Amino acid sequence: MRELYKAITELEDSLMEIYGISLNEAMVMCSIGSRKVAAGEISQITGFKSSHLSKVLRSIEDKGFLIRDFGDKDKRQIYFSLTT
Repeated sequence: MRELYKAITELEDSLMEIYGISLNEAMVMCSIGSRKVAAGEISQITGFKSSHLSKVLRSIEDKGFLIRDFGDKDKRQIYFSLTT
């Protein structure tokens, strides 16, 4: 178990050093991929509670890696996609 925790810590340190993102941010970005995704789907994929997911999404957006778009049919729905 200690080796697993150490590997995860090293992965997060590398992500932060190379890309400036946390492990949680990377997980959310991977769950979005090349699609336009609603927050509910991201939450299902990552297992994050909506309050935590909201903070992570805001952080990714502030770093310039994420775009928020309103739904075409329902303007209350927000979709997320990665910048290119």
